[in-house]
Amino acid sequence: MRSIRDTPIRQKLMASFAFVTGSALLVTAIVLVVADWLQIRRDATHELEAQAALIGANSSAAIEFGDSDTAAQILGTLSAIPDITHAVLYDLRGNLIASYANDDHDTTRPLVPDHPEDDMFSIFHRELVVVQAIRLDGDRIGTVVLQSDMHSGYAGLRRNVWATLGIAIGAFGLALLVAGRLQRLITVPILSLAEMVQQVSHGAAYSLRAPVEGEDEVGRLARGVNAMLETVQRRDQELAGHQSRLESLVAERTSDLEQINERLMVELDEHEQAQARLTRAVSELERHRHENELLTDMNDRLQVCRDVSEVGPVIALYGPQLFPGSSGSVHLFNEERSRMMALVHWGEGDGRQELDQDDCWALRRGQLHAVAEPGSELVCPHVGAETPAGGYLCIPMIAQGNLSGLLHVGFESPPEGGKPTPLDRFDSLAESAAERAAAVVASLQLRARLREQSVHDPLTGLHNRRYMEESFEREISRAKRNEIPLAVAMLDLDHFKDYNDRYGHDAGDVLLRQLGDLLRRSVRVEDVACRFGGEEFTLIMPSLDAEGAQRRAEQICEQVRALRVEHQGQRIGDVTISIGVAIFPGHGGTADELIRAADAALYEAKSAGRDRVQLYAGASPPDGGATPSAAGSPRGVEEA
Repeated sequence: MRSIRDTPIRQKLMASFAFVTGSALLVTAIVLVVADWLQIRRDATHELEAQAALIGANSSAAIEFGDSDTAAQILGTLSAIPDITHAVLYDLRGNLIASYANDDHDTTRPLVPDHPEDDMFSIFHRELVVVQAIRLDGDRIGTVVLQSDMHSGYAGLRRNVWATLGIAIGAFGLALLVAGRLQRLITVPILSLAEMVQQVSHGAAYSLRAPVEGEDEVGRLARGVNAMLETVQRRDQELAGHQSRLESLVAERTSDLEQINERLMVELDEHEQAQARLTRAVSELERHRHENELLTDMNDRLQVCRDVSEVGPVIALYGPQLFPGSSGSVHLFNEERSRMMALVHWGEGDGRQELDQDDCWALRRGQLHAVAEPGSELVCPHVGAETPAGGYLCIPMIAQGNLSGLLHVGFESPPEGGKPTPLDRFDSLAESAAERAAAVVASLQLRARLREQSVHDPLTGLHNRRYMEESFEREISRAKRNEIPLAVAMLDLDHFKDYNDRYGHDAGDVLLRQLGDLLRRSVRVEDVACRFGGEEFTLIMPSLDAEGAQRRAEQICEQVRALRVEHQGQRIGDVTISIGVAIFPGHGGTADELIRAADAALYEAKSAGRDRVQLYAGASPPDGGATPSAAGSPRGVEEA
């Protein structure tokens, strides 16, 4: 760029004339060539689109009826148009109906992609491709694709290009000849003016004046230069007086700016420190917000858990999010509160499945226990020598004043230099998480105990009558669905009233409790043992027929005979039971029918002398006996 500025003005003028003239001629030539090329492409496109419309109209019937031969004949008429190289017909689903290729042209050039869906035209490798939809009664039934060779159009275009270039070169030469003559009239006055200005600039000779020749732009420029020299000469004299005053003023202002700059640097440093504190505060607030959101989400999911087993997956999901880079576990007391069992573990390692209350300092003290590093605090026995590098937290899970478990969180990575330890960051968060989890666990455990009490008899520990009725309907439905038998046994303690009268009601309760324990040990997992009421018990035994049920009942009778019951150091007399058995579906199709049948069989066993098993035989109770109630319970059997 500098070499161009240093070039003499005569050469610049000649170069300018040459560039402008050449550019104008080149642009004109390009415009003419492009216009010619666009006209050629437009004419070729219109002609090919017309051919495509004609082919589509003639072949609509052939496409509609899938007549490939007729479609091929229609495409064959294109051989009369030598510029068309390829033609293809597709039906509406994109299946090829017919195709045509001109043998005089290169057939290896590809058409557009198979079965295009939209109308289009494009030029590929100097060949024009037109895609049109074929419609019948306004509905699209297929597609026609035509490909035309544009070599003839390009040949005419090349001839026009050479002619245009020849005319442009001739005009360019004539323009250069005229420009050489004109530049002399412009450059001579300008060069003399430039020489005078150079003398002024080198020697500060502001008294020199430029000669004025003519009234054109160069003459006006010379007058302007002279006027400027007069002004400069006067201002130069004024500036010489101002310079000394300005130098002293600059020195004063420089000293003031240096002092201001020092104060600004101090303020900037204070601002950066304040900004850093603000950034840390915002980051801390954002972290607290995120932690609160996680705690809220975790609490929402904990609140909808149905039992304690569902609490583990929730804590396993949110533990790594609440405490990044950590491993941890939750242990809960077993029912006897003798050991603590692992509910869930996350992070590295498997963690201990069991631990004693004395294995953790947090459980001993009833408050949070934090160990930043070995030696800084007492290490819990359940952690032992495997103290995490970043320390660990143990938080008792206490709800409503009751200790239910332990939350343990360990951090694998030590803190980086200058940053707070994980214990400082997460101690309050861990306490909040433990508090919420403890409240949910306590609620679920209380709910489970209430649910267990609602379906169990508090004296014997067996299921109560309510549970029996629910289970009976379910087992009957399963027996019907699988076409298998179902046995029902009604059990009654013989002479229970005499036991109460002789030994007292407390002894009777002891007898009932031990009978309940015996039945619980004797039944299978799928059997249902219930206390029906008073001294009566019911057994529901799926998949047992009459023979199997009677054998099982006799085994229970034998076990009861061997039962030895003591109360307050006094042995209660020999204990026997009577059992009535009914089988589904032979003895009844509903729960009430089976209970009545088993109750009737129990009545027969009582009437036959007690201490025996009686299979229902279909007979009704004797007139003097008790008639089963709506629920199937005999009244007055014991008196019989």
